[in-house]
Parts: sequence; C-alpha cells; structure tokens
Amino acid sequence: MTVLLLCSVPDPRRDPAWYASPDEIFIREAVRGLAAAGKTNGMTLMVADHPAIVPLVTAILPASQVRVIQRGADPVLSRISVAILIGGASEELRQTRQVRDANVRLIPVASTGGAAARLYEEMSAEGSISMRDAFALRSNRPYSIIFERLLSS
Repeated sequence: MTVLLLCSVPDPRRDPAWYASPDEIFIREAVRGLAAAGKTNGMTLMVADHPAIVPLVTAILPASQVRVIQRGADPVLSRISVAILIGGASEELRQTRQVRDANVRLIPVASTGGAAARLYEEMSAEGSISMRDAFALRSNRPYSIIFERLLSS
C-alpha cells in the first residue's frame, strides 16, 4: 500500500489565515503516528520534501518505506492507495482537489487544524466521511491506533 501524506505546519509569516487553527503538537504527533502505523503494516509513505515533516517520518520508517517528492510537485496518483491530510495550508488543499478528482481515498485529520479541518468540514457536509471515521478524525490520540484502523478498512 502506498500512502500519500499531504502535510505542512503553516507559517504565520507566509499565510496568516491558515496559522490560526493548526495545532503544531497534534500535527507532529499525527505524522509520527502515521509513520508508526506504516512501520507496523509495511506501507510505503510518499511525502513532500518539507523540512519539518520528513525528519519525523524518517526517524521512524526505514528508507525503503519512504518516498520523498519535490515540494509542490504533483504526485503520481495512480500509485497512491490513500491520501492523508494533516494540518496544511493552501498548497496541500490544492493537492487534495487533485486527489479527489482522481477518486483516491482521502482522509483529512481534522484534529490537526489548518486545511485538514477545513476539508473535513467540507467532506462531512457532503456526506463523504462515514460516522465511524468521523469520531477518529476529530480525535487527537492515539494517532497510531487511529491510522492502523483507518488504513485497514
């Protein structure tokens, strides 16, 4: 299974509108939880070359399970089983539109704020998120267990 991680920690100097809602601790813990779940199930994690995110992933997953792509580059969606949005801002939100257009399963982790919270609300309003998943995506711990369950369904 290949999972695309769409994630960033919004910078208030670059985009103040996105900075109001994300929780940096939850973003960090969600990324670490996803990597831990990936180590358990052997998934490949595709992640943009983000200076705050890649070290969190590579500290847990072996290099053979990580694919770092150029930041801002569009991933090859035909290789992706599921995309997970953690935190994020306008660039990650743009990429989620492409993911949805390609009919790839998309999981916005609302508890991390930013673009993920915005997309979660949008998807909830249109009925794209199951009631079973809704609670987990608003929850903030333990992320590794949340991801193990979401990725196995």
